[in-house]
This record gives sequence, structure tokens and C-alpha cells, in this order.
Amino acid sequence: MVNKKILALAIIGIVALSGGLTAALLYFLEPLQISIKDAPYDDLVSINVEISAIEIHNLDEARWIPLMQGNCTCNCSVSGEEEPIPNNDLVAGTYDTIRIKFNHIRLQYNNGTFGSVDKFQNHNMVQNFWLEIPITFEYDGVGGKILFDITIDSNYEANVTIVEATP
Repeated sequence: MVNKKILALAIIGIVALSGGLTAALLYFLEPLQISIKDAPYDDLVSINVEISAIEIHNLDEARWIPLMQGNCTCNCSVSGEEEPIPNNDLVAGTYDTIRIKFNHIRLQYNNGTFGSVDKFQNHNMVQNFWLEIPITFEYDGVGGKILFDITIDSNYEANVTIVEATP
């Protein structure tokens, strides 16, 4: 009788311990991080990027998953530092395309003046245009990083690429 009580207490203890360890691991593991940076440009102090949405295409389910909705303004310094973008959790899966929609891209120049980017990768409009970027991303659900790079060329046209996609 005593052996059955000890065995029952041991099983309860193991189940409780495994549940606690699982909760601790999920708490301390970092979720997917999405950020944006810009390449240095001689005449600029910063690039202010207002993003309205980011979505990623789940190849397994053949649907778009929203990563960020609403407005987010990122003040990218021209030193190449990464600016985090708040995002939703992402389920494990295989992803093949990511898309981003901007409201505005504003430039601050060394002489104190400001300007706006009106051209965006061969399009005359920046606002409300989905830019789709192919991506090969196998996400395991417990961390990873997607880093956008925004570059302004000599014609003041914005070009956006993915420079890092690590699960």
C-alpha cells in the first residue's frame, strides 16, 4: 500500500515538474523578431518609415498570416542599426513569401530639411502598395529573425530587401 502511494506521488511530481519545465522554456525562448535597418547614405540623417502591415505566406496552408497590422513608425538611423517592428506570434511552418505595406517613407537630410520618397521599386506610389519579397523560411515556432533592409538610391527611390531570415 505504501509503495502505491509513493509511486502515485512520484508520478504526480514528474508530471508537475515536466509541466513547469515546459512553461519555463516557453517563457524564456524568444519569439520571432522582425526588424528593419537602412544602409548609410551620405546626405541623410535618418529614414522614417511608417509601416501599415506585414504578412507572410504559409506554404503549408496556402494562406497569408498577418505579422503586423496597424501603424508602426520606425526611425532608422543611417548608421545601419536595427529598429524592431512589433509583431504577432507565428506558428511553425514553411513560408515562401513575405509582404510589407508602407504608409510613408520620409527622409531627414544633414542640412535639416525633410523629404518624402515617392518612388518605390519601379512604382510611383509608396502608400498602400504591397511589396512582395520571396523568402525561404522554415520556422520551428520557438524563435527566429527576419530583417528588412531599406535603401534609398541616388534617384531617391526606396528599395527594400530581406538581408536575414533565420529560424
